[in-house]
Amino acid sequence: MRLFVIVRYVSMGLLLNAVFMLIATTVSTLNHFDAGFFPLLLSFLVTTAMGAFPLIFVPVYRDISLKESYVIVAFSWLLCCAIGMLPYLLWGGEFSVTKAWFESVSGYTTTGATSLANIDALPLSIRFWRSSTQWIGGGGVVLFALVVLPSLGKVHANLSKIEMSSLSKLNVSKGVFGSLRTILVVYIILTVLQAILLYLSGLSVVDAIAYSFSTISTGGFAMSNSNIIGINNSVAEVIIFIFMVVSGLNFSLIFASFMRREVSVFKSGVAKIYLLSILIGALVLSVGLRLSTYTGWADSFKHAFFQVASLASSTGFYNANTSLWPPFAIMLLILFMMQAGCAGSTSGGIKVDRVVLFGNTIKTQIKRLQHPNAVIPVRIGKTIIADEVVSSSLLFIVFYVMIIFLSTVVLGMFGLDILSSFSASAACMGNVGPGFGLVGTMGNYGSLPDFSMWWLTLLMLLGRLEIYGLLMIVFIRSWK
Repeated sequence: MRLFVIVRYVSMGLLLNAVFMLIATTVSTLNHFDAGFFPLLLSFLVTTAMGAFPLIFVPVYRDISLKESYVIVAFSWLLCCAIGMLPYLLWGGEFSVTKAWFESVSGYTTTGATSLANIDALPLSIRFWRSSTQWIGGGGVVLFALVVLPSLGKVHANLSKIEMSSLSKLNVSKGVFGSLRTILVVYIILTVLQAILLYLSGLSVVDAIAYSFSTISTGGFAMSNSNIIGINNSVAEVIIFIFMVVSGLNFSLIFASFMRREVSVFKSGVAKIYLLSILIGALVLSVGLRLSTYTGWADSFKHAFFQVASLASSTGFYNANTSLWPPFAIMLLILFMMQAGCAGSTSGGIKVDRVVLFGNTIKTQIKRLQHPNAVIPVRIGKTIIADEVVSSSLLFIVFYVMIIFLSTVVLGMFGLDILSSFSASAACMGNVGPGFGLVGTMGNYGSLPDFSMWWLTLLMLLGRLEIYGLLMIVFIRSWK
C-alpha cells in the first residue's frame, strides 16, 4: 500500500473544505467582520496548505488498488472531520476538544446532533460553517473530488463502489447510474432551488442557503437554538418539509424522472413504499396526537407530518418538543429513525430498500417452503436480486441492530436511562441527530460524559460509511 498515493487523493477533500471555509469567511466579512472571521481565515490558510502540498509534489496515479481505495475513503472522512474542528477550537466559546470533534463529525456525517447549549451565541459565520460541513458530507468528500477533478480511471470505479451502496443501483438503469455526476447535479439543483424558495419565503440569504445545505444533505443543523420553531415562518416550514421528503429519495431516480427515462420515482416500488410509509405514519401519528396531546387537528397534522418526514429522511429538524409526546408516538418515530430514506439518497439509517428486501425475502422463503422444487428468486418489483446482495443486506440489518443494542448497553453503563441510551444510539447510528429523553429535541448531547460523546461519533462514522467502509480499515492487516 502506497502512502503517498493515499495522501494525494485525501488532500482533494481538504481543498474542498478550504473553499467552504473561504465562503464562510466571506459571510463573516459581510456581517461586519464578526468574531468568526479570524478563526475561519486561519483555518482556510492551514487547510489550503495541507491540501495543496500533496497535489504539487505527489504525481498522479491512476492504478490504485481496492485496499488503497478503502483507506482513501475512510481517511478522507476522518481527516475532514479533524480539520473541520479548527474554526470551532480557534473561536473558543463552549467548545472543548470533545465538543468540537462531536460537532464536526456530526456535521460531516450529516447527523445533526449538537453538543452545544447555546447555538445562538455562535457568530453567524461559524453557524454557516456548521451547515456547510453537512453539505460537504452529504455529497461525500470523495465523491466531490471524483466529480470535480478530471477522470481518474480505476480510481473512480473503485471509490464509487465504496461511497455508494449497491442497493442504490437496483432501480436505475446503467445509462442513468453510469456517472456519479448525475447525483451531484441533482444535489446542487435541489440545493439552489430550495435556497431560492426559502429566500422568497422571507428568510435572509445566509439563512436560506444554510437551511438548504442542512435539508438537502438530510443533516438538520439549524441556525438557532429553537431549530425550525425559531424560523416562525409557515411557508418556509412547508418548503423544508417538501425538500426533506425529496432528499430521502434516490437521487438517480429523481434525475431519471425529469429526463423521462423508463425508470422513475413514480414507477419505483421502493420509492412508492417510502412515500406511502410517510403518509400512513403521519396520519396515524396525527390521530394519536389529537387524542393525547393537541386540542386541534391543525397542530396534530402539522407536527406529525413534519416529524415523520424529518426522521424518515434522517434530517432531524423539529418543530415540537417530541420528548413530551406519548410512548406510542416515540416508538413510531424511532421506527422511522431506524428505517430512514432510500439507498442513493443522502439519508442514513438501514434504508427503505433493505427493509423492502427483508420483507420480500421472508415472503419468498414462505413460497419456497410451500413449493420446495420451484426456483423462486427474491425480487424488488420486477428486478431479480442476486443472492449475494440479499445475504449482504440481511447481514447488514442484523449487524446494524446489534451495534445499536451494544451501544445502548455501553451508554447505560455511564448512567443514561434506557430511552436516552437507545434513542441516542439509534439517532447517531442512523445519522438522524436528536433522540429522546436527555438527547431530545429540547436537549443536547453536551451533557453526556466525554467518553459517551466520543463513542457516539464512532457510531456516526459507522452509519455514514455503512459499517463496512470503516471496519475494513480496522482489519486492514488481514488483507492479502
